[in-house]
Parts: sequence; structure tokens; C-alpha cells
Amino acid sequence: GVLEEMFALNGELDEIRAAREAGASPEQIRARLDAARRPIEERAARQEAQLEALFQRWDKQVAEQAPRDVQRATLESIRRLLQERSYIANLAAAASREGGQS
Repeated sequence: GVLEEMFALNGELDEIRAAREAGASPEQIRARLDAARRPIEERAARQEAQLEALFQRWDKQVAEQAPRDVQRATLESIRRLLQERSYIANLAAAASREGGQS
């Protein structure tokens, strides 16, 4: 899940910092950062598609006056996904900060 990815990326960023301090070339650092960013970017794209589908579901439920518990479940799914998206944005920002140092 997201937490596992956060821990894995943080570990990779620590290793990248250590490699930089040990004299790794900017190209080596950039390649490792690119590899670390790829799964983050892929997850972010999937999240956007999921959010779009949830927003459409919400609009339909409101228009059709779906029961409140059904609407509440959709809102909870949206909330959970937005929180996850926040974590992913933080991961991407951390990777970008490291990239700015190479």
C-alpha cells in the first residue's frame, strides 16, 4: 500500500543521499531518482482516474437522489483517496527535492 511505498521511497532517498555523499555522479543519482519516481507517478495517475470515477458516481447519486448511506459511502471513498493522494504528493515532493540537489 501507500505506507509501504512511503517507507520504501524514504529508504531509497536515504540511500541516494549516502551515494551522493560517497561521490556518485549526478547521472547515477538522477537515474536512481527517476526509477524511484516511476511508481509514484503511476500511482498518482491511477488515483486521478479513480477520483474522476468517484466524482462521476457522486454526481449520479445526487442527481438520482440515492440513499444517504450510499452517498456517504461514496464520500468516504473520495476522502480516503484524497488522503492517499496527499501522501503520494509528499513522496513526489521529497524525490523532487533530492533531484534538485544532484
